[in-house]
Order: sequence, then C-alpha cells, then structure tokens
Amino acid sequence: MRILVATDGSRHALRAVKYAAGLVHLLRTRNRITLVSVHDDTGLRSRPSSARTRLRTTCASSARRR
Repeated sequence: MRILVATDGSRHALRAVKYAAGLVHLLRTRNRITLVSVHDDTGLRSRPSSARTRLRTTCASSARRR
C-alpha cells in the first residue's frame, strides 16, 4: 500500500503524518509513506527583494550555527 500525506508544517499536518505511520505499523505489510511538503509562495512573488533578503539572512545565520 502507498500512502501520500501532504504536509505544510502545521499541527494538523503532523497529526496526519502520525496517523499514516500508525496505519503502516498496524497493517504490518510492505507499505510506503510519501510526504509532500506544501508551502504558500504568494508572499515571495509579491515582494521578491524582501524574500531574497530573508533567505540570505536565514542561510547566513544557519551557517554560523554550524
């Protein structure tokens, strides 16, 4: 069986992922879960320069933590 779970990082999406994992465990057969991450990019289209700046800032701070 294949299970497709769309997730956007919300609390409800996490519940759906846990539910799917529970199904796989319960059925104990050869199953596959595929997660699809969904993000709204509307804000990126309307203000690309500020989005680029946020992305650079996020990447730079992430690199410093390593």
